[in-house]
Amino acid sequence: HLTPNEHDPEHHYLIGLAYLHGVDTVKDAILSAQLLDIASQKGQIDATEKLVQMYRYGVGVKRDIEKALAFQERLITQRQQRYLEDNNIYAWNEVFQAFILRGDILEDEKKYPDAQEAYESAFAFLKSPSDYGNRKLYGRNLLLCYSRLGDVCLAQDNLVYARDYYQMSLNISERLAKQVS
Repeated sequence: HLTPNEHDPEHHYLIGLAYLHGVDTVKDAILSAQLLDIASQKGQIDATEKLVQMYRYGVGVKRDIEKALAFQERLITQRQQRYLEDNNIYAWNEVFQAFILRGDILEDEKKYPDAQEAYESAFAFLKSPSDYGNRKLYGRNLLLCYSRLGDVCLAQDNLVYARDYYQMSLNISERLAKQVS
């Protein structure tokens, strides 16, 4: 029986993974989820990401999209906090990717209006002031937003908007390709 250190979220995370996979202990997905949740509540981002995956895909726990989305919201908040603390392009990109993942989860569940709203949140975050000047990363992320927005508009039979988003995606792809050549 493995015992987590009560004051160390990283330890809760690692022990939670051990129980999830049966490493040096018996597999116990329920205990794993509890330990990962404790670590997540204490700000351990990897634990939060693991919980999203577990509930999104039903890994060791019953598949529960609402729980997956709740943990994804926590992940967005945690990533935003890290971005405020670290203020670098990597943390900025992690926030953006967390917004995109929220949209992907919703899109997979065919909750298209909610997915569209999530992708629009990613787009709004992307458009927020940033002094990083990494035009290539910005372009790739903008391309991802337009492409995802095109997908959800297409799924909702909004062909005019889908075409417009896909055209913007194509324009950005062409600019990025010119930068490479």
